[in-house]
Amino acid sequence: MKYLTVGLVLFLSGCGGAGPVTDTTQDVVPVVMVDEAAALEAIQDIREAQAAFMATQRRYAQFMDELVDALMIPDEPSWADSGYQIRVIGTPAADGYSATVTAPEDASEVRSFFVDDTSVIRWALGTAASTDSSVLEEDGATGEANPD
Repeated sequence: MKYLTVGLVLFLSGCGGAGPVTDTTQDVVPVVMVDEAAALEAIQDIREAQAAFMATQRRYAQFMDELVDALMIPDEPSWADSGYQIRVIGTPAADGYSATVTAPEDASEVRSFFVDDTSVIRWALGTAASTDSSVLEEDGATGEANPD
């Protein structure tokens, strides 16, 4: 009983236990993990889906939703939560498209990717990729992509 009384006194006085509980949820910044391999898979999937769309529809998809609706890309692709912003934009005449898979602004050490109706995948480090970015060369033997 003596130990119970001492423990109770310490608990009530704040000694021997944890300090006051504070709510820190307002200070927490969500961390989004970026997955470069998933981003590369995304740009390759979009390139293949656009080629298939063109073969069946005789035009390119204008938006990602069109590729999903035509079953060219799954409704929830494996790369959807890559941490990248993924956009597909078609030309007004639907005779071309561009797709970007862009890393978050604070992810300066990961690559962003770009592809258009030329089917050439391009990449840039720390910024959005575009038609002026470095060409990503694909190694046919391993199926892996290597920057030039």
